[in-house]
Parts: sequence; C-alpha cells; structure tokens
Amino acid sequence: ARLLLGGRRQRGATASSGDSGAIVAVMSGVERVHAAEAFRDTEITAIMGGVQLDLRRAQLPAGAEAVIDLLAVMGGVELLLPPDWHVSAPFTAILGGIEDKRLVEPASVIEAAGVQPGRPRLVIRGFVLMGGVNIR
Repeated sequence: ARLLLGGRRQRGATASSGDSGAIVAVMSGVERVHAAEAFRDTEITAIMGGVQLDLRRAQLPAGAEAVIDLLAVMGGVELLLPPDWHVSAPFTAILGGIEDKRLVEPASVIEAAGVQPGRPRLVIRGFVLMGGVNIR
C-alpha cells in the first residue's frame, strides 16, 4: 500500500540534507551505507526481501533525534548503529520482532562514566509482519 500511495511524505516535500531517502526491497536485497554526515530520517520497506542500513559513520548531534519509518512483511531489516545512540522502537509486530544485539551499558554506568544523558536518539516506528529487525 505504501508503494502505491507514495509513502507517508507529503507530495512536493523536499528531502533534507540528512535525509537518506526511501529504501525499498521487494523480493530482493538492498545494502546501503550512510556517509559520514548528519543523518535525519528515512523510510524502509522490506516485502519478502531484506535491507541492511549501515549508519555507523552517520552523525547525530548530542540530544538530536532521527526517525526510521519501517514496514517489513515477511522480510528482514538489519541496522548497524553507533554504540552511543539510544534506540526507541515504538512499533507493532505480529509474528516478528526486534532485537538489539549491541553491547550497550546500562544507563547508570553511562552516567557514572561522565557521558551526557542527552545522547543521540533513533526512533524506529512502523509495522513488522512475519519479519524481523536486528540492531547491531
């Protein structure tokens, strides 16, 4: 449905400098590496396919927030993220799920080490049906 309706963005909207654009994999695979510049928002659609998005070199200022709108139907998404990004994943999953495989220290250890509590935040929102999202 998203493919036919042109996504959630309004028609005529222009992409911002940190916008990596929509990533679509239908019965195929897509690998994308984001350059070492500011990352802002993107949309990922994986229908019976797979997407790998490498954001390890992407930058977010302290306290900034980026959003990934995600739709995975019988597909998988792998996100490679910097270890200091906080991840929030308010999405719906039916016969699927999300798994964060990064080695992330508990918040109390991070604050004790002197790291600012306003670290970059990535919000992953959307819908997963018989698929999965892995964060590494």
